[in-house]
Amino acid sequence: MIKTFQWIMALLFICLVSTNSKAAPKESGNDIKLINTLFENYMAKYNHYLSHSEFNKEPDLYHDNVMIVSNSNGSNTLSSDNLYKQVKVFLDSLKAQGVNNVQWESTNIQILDTNLAVVSNIAVRYLINGDIHNKVGATYFVNKHKGEWKISAFSVHNYANTL
Repeated sequence: MIKTFQWIMALLFICLVSTNSKAAPKESGNDIKLINTLFENYMAKYNHYLSHSEFNKEPDLYHDNVMIVSNSNGSNTLSSDNLYKQVKVFLDSLKAQGVNNVQWESTNIQILDTNLAVVSNIAVRYLINGDIHNKVGATYFVNKHKGEWKISAFSVHNYANTL
């Protein structure tokens, strides 16, 4: 798993370096809209679960296999089905802490290539009374396959370090 993590980080570095020397693809405006829609669906799906304790199958947010890179546990690759099971446990823990709604405070999309982008955002978790429970940053690798953008890898981190 360490080698996989190192490979992903090397790929990110190469993509970021090559992106800085070239203009974004012409389709990037439409792709940015599609990626924004992916993350709007992401938040709608998670908030629906927080209020109804059920996950709608569609829209699917993730590729068949997703890498999670953690500050404390290194990297792990999961099937999207197993990831959704873990997400339910996580959202149940947020509900137990009184969280009933999560919203994006900011979303930054960087198109790296025709079918590859990095998305970094800040999520704000709200209590039922409207107070902020906390904020968290997350950075995602998304890629387009068969015309559809999905999440391939992500890491949750301190919101102050969001790109």
